[in-house]
Amino acid sequence: MRILLCSSALVAASAFPVLSAEWEVGLSGFYHLGVGLSDGNNQSGLGVLRDGEVHFDGTLTADNGLRFFARVELEAQTDEDQIDKNFGGVETSLGTFKIGGDDTAIATYHNGVLGAPGGIMGYYDADFITTAADDMGAVAGGEQGVGFHYDTPEFMGFQAGISYIPSLSADEAGDTNEPVFEENDAFYSIAAAYNGEVRGIGLGLSGGYADENGPDNAVWNVGGYVSFAGVTVAGGYQDAGDDYTDSASAGQSFYVGAEYATGPWVVAGGYSNNDFNDTDVAAAWATYKWVPGVATTIGIEYGDDGADEDVGGVAYLSLNF
Repeated sequence: MRILLCSSALVAASAFPVLSAEWEVGLSGFYHLGVGLSDGNNQSGLGVLRDGEVHFDGTLTADNGLRFFARVELEAQTDEDQIDKNFGGVETSLGTFKIGGDDTAIATYHNGVLGAPGGIMGYYDADFITTAADDMGAVAGGEQGVGFHYDTPEFMGFQAGISYIPSLSADEAGDTNEPVFEENDAFYSIAAAYNGEVRGIGLGLSGGYADENGPDNAVWNVGGYVSFAGVTVAGGYQDAGDDYTDSASAGQSFYVGAEYATGPWVVAGGYSNNDFNDTDVAAAWATYKWVPGVATTIGIEYGDDGADEDVGGVAYLSLNF
């Protein structure tokens, strides 16, 4: 009887991962600091730039290959959303399963947008230097509400993901450790992308869709890039419809950009347009990488939202640790 019980216990134990390894805890983050200058209908003068985050990571790999992980991102300045991304999960041969706050699939897999370090300078989906450019929304559907995320294994450059958030409003008034149940603002997203190389030419393609229960917040986008000999050309298109809740992302948008990288230098720029807000944004910048993790960027941005016209510039230092 004892032998039978011992054998049964061994069989049951073999169905679970053997966690002989120990957790590895990592600390990383970034800090951007610099100055800005703006001249336009909405604001003029000299400004100070500072933006940073601290990231806490924990990973553990079992003997059978399962990889467990957790990540918490803390804003370096006081913010209504003091904790940014926060999630945990497990990576298996069948894909990666995550629960928590992370970019949804339509934003995670989107190709087609170029930006300076930290997204401080850009023509789309970046921190805006001019207030007129603030009428140009980011990739719609990229909410970070508390939800479930799944990513397929990568296969020959192809990968896809899905996201499901039971209630977008559950994260608006502060995070909670209570279960988040489905409400009228449940949200889901699905997207896929290819990133690879064809005959020495870098190629990326993507497509995504997202929708929310209740409001008419259906959105889809496509994007891509081509790169060769240090030159990258990227572009994309988004259709969020005129009834999209976030007016900055409503309507149809297109964006195109290019960059040239040589040695420690990157020179880039691009243009975006949104027909719903009658907004045009153009930007150009140059980045010099001093050493790994340290770079200086100088850029200029122009924004016109139909009512106001602004121009601004920024010079900042990026520290990634």
